[in-house]
Amino acid sequence: MELSSINILEKYVEGKDKDTYKILEEIYADDAIVQFEIHSDRISFPDTISGNIQIAKALSADFNKKYTDVKTYYLSKPRSDQNIINGQKWLVIMRDIELDKTRVGTGYYDWELTHSGSNLKVQKHKISIHEMLELTDTGSKLLQDLQSRLEYPFVEKKSASNIMSSHPELEDIVKYILNNHLLQVGGFKFADCKSGNTG
Repeated sequence: MELSSINILEKYVEGKDKDTYKILEEIYADDAIVQFEIHSDRISFPDTISGNIQIAKALSADFNKKYTDVKTYYLSKPRSDQNIINGQKWLVIMRDIELDKTRVGTGYYDWELTHSGSNLKVQKHKISIHEMLELTDTGSKLLQDLQSRLEYPFVEKKSASNIMSSHPELEDIVKYILNNHLLQVGGFKFADCKSGNTG
């Protein structure tokens, strides 16, 4: 069965968060391009990665050597037939293995999906990183609290902000995800993620 846009996004999170790089190899086109726009000095990626094999290596295999307990959340949910997705905000919560700290980051994705034969694939993917906090978190209590309460992988923006607002150190993250109640980008609308809402 052909994957929908939502299926592709779900597969992306599964492949990246669970260190299943083969999934990423399958959902990106052979000649796909991933571009990064990074506004934090706490994380780095190449400006551009080309090809599904190299993309999967960077975003899954290499990524999970540095981070563990990774969960990536989407703060908007596109229509299942939408192949151009711009300004889709995301939230990530994970453990930095080397620093032994919890990281909480946010930014947005731009996606361009295309058909390769009968299969829907990611052709172009822009990953913008707005903020990446490094937090001392003894026993990973903050990480566990957030991940146990946030719906995964699509979470309502208001729900996420309410949960994180109880932690003052996450103030900048909360401000970012609440900026714009409804995004209108490139002719498409992205509403807060609510159960059963497909945009």
